[in-house]
Amino acid sequence: MTQYFAMLNDSCQGPFRLDQLNQAGVRPDTYVWSKNMTDWEKAIDVEEIRDYYRDRLSEKRDRNASAQTDTADKKNMTGGNSIQQIKGQFSRYGIDFPVQEEEEDLDRPPVSYVVPAIILTLFCFPITGAMAIYYSIKSRKEWEFAVMSESEKSRELYTPEERLEYKRNARYYERMAKMWIGITFFIGVIVYATVIGNM
Repeated sequence: MTQYFAMLNDSCQGPFRLDQLNQAGVRPDTYVWSKNMTDWEKAIDVEEIRDYYRDRLSEKRDRNASAQTDTADKKNMTGGNSIQQIKGQFSRYGIDFPVQEEEEDLDRPPVSYVVPAIILTLFCFPITGAMAIYYSIKSRKEWEFAVMSESEKSRELYTPEERLEYKRNARYYERMAKMWIGITFFIGVIVYATVIGNM
């Protein structure tokens, strides 16, 4: 089997077998070289590596599809209502299944909840307020990483999937911050209502 050297962290590392490249941190844009190559090339331009990764992705998709099918079968056997079953019940009466799909606008910067989180922490309930502050800061940091990964200097260092992951993380932390702000507010209302009621 061909063994490859790879440029990782500004140094030549290896040799790696084909099945070790992924664990070693070789990305599609990582430069690799083997003794039958005339010069260093990006991994995605090397046919053997490209075919290997494509086969691995195909196997992974097949496994995921198989796992989802098994889960659906188990639900059906235990009497659970799958999406397909519910859809069938609607279509029996000539009704289109009401599916509402909302796609997140990942290009919109997340809302910063840091200020309201700090205010609620001071005046309502500090424990849950601290969680709101934490997730607000995490959301902002993930978005900063996403913006940095799209800059001209950093674009080559990140794959499109990694850039998308940063944006999704920013959205997730934004939702978590919003949830903890709501919890903090309602706990604060309950505490103040209890104190006033006992006066």
